[in-house]
Amino acid sequence: SGCGSEEETVVIDIDGLVTELTETVMTDDILTEIDGDYMSELYGINVDLLADYHVLLSSGATANEIAVFECKEESGTETVQEGIEMRIQDQIDSYSSYGPQEVPKLESAEIYVRDTYVAVCVSSDDAAVDEIMEEYGF
Repeated sequence: SGCGSEEETVVIDIDGLVTELTETVMTDDILTEIDGDYMSELYGINVDLLADYHVLLSSGATANEIAVFECKEESGTETVQEGIEMRIQDQIDSYSSYGPQEVPKLESAEIYVRDTYVAVCVSSDDAAVDEIMEEYGF
């Protein structure tokens, strides 16, 4: 995004996005939303960087996960991306021993970035995730 593209600031309905991902893609597990302290522990992301966020974890039976972040500043998106990458790597390390069938979905999970928004959805249907992310403005 070059200079002068200020007027094109995107507003993504992250509540709607999370609901849609949960209902459409997460049919093989029940996800639970976690609070800021736990999110910071898992992702290494300081909540002070964020305007809003939703992180939903699986029951542990699958590696399914949804994380959508809205940063206060666009400069925060890099830190958030690094946190997501770290979290996915941690998950790959954990699952490779006790749930190797979950590793491919972690490896194929795409991190979406648009303006101040960053999102990832670990699921068994990347194509559906991609469609929904696009629909919501990623």
